[in-house]
Amino acid sequence: MNLANKLTVIRMILVPIYAIVFLYTDWTILALALFILAALTDAADGYVARQYQMITDLGKFMDPLADKLLTLTAFVLFTYLGLINPLLVIIIIAREVIISVFRAVAASKQVVIAAGNYGKFKTVLQILSIIMVHVYLIFDLTPDLLYRLVIALMVAMTVISGTEYIYRNRQVLEESE
Repeated sequence: MNLANKLTVIRMILVPIYAIVFLYTDWTILALALFILAALTDAADGYVARQYQMITDLGKFMDPLADKLLTLTAFVLFTYLGLINPLLVIIIIAREVIISVFRAVAASKQVVIAAGNYGKFKTVLQILSIIMVHVYLIFDLTPDLLYRLVIALMVAMTVISGTEYIYRNRQVLEESE
């Protein structure tokens, strides 16, 4: 396993640690630090993979999975604590499930599809939104217009990126004879 993939595995290992700290301690700042550390491994694994030609099919599958584990864990925790509307989290989860099924169909046809720019931007917005929710928690701030706008933009980009991903790769859905 190369360094880029090891960084992805580290991100996956950090997810349950983040969840435990967030749910079962009062150390919101530590939870935020763990989340940021995990998010930074996303940037690091991508950089290392591109810079040192360590892009692998395993990495193309594991990296998005690790991203989904990290962000969906945070959004589910936020829903559990009443910090984000459950309908928005359902939209986010639905997008991720649809894209995962789409990737599985592609893989069954021996097609590996890397993440596109919209998907990367969606991930950045999700990470920034999660950091923002933590900051609001840490400073005991009441969700305001900025909070709602950032969350709305993030959910909109989640839908847009999913739609663009399927449209850009729609040939995967065509039946072969």
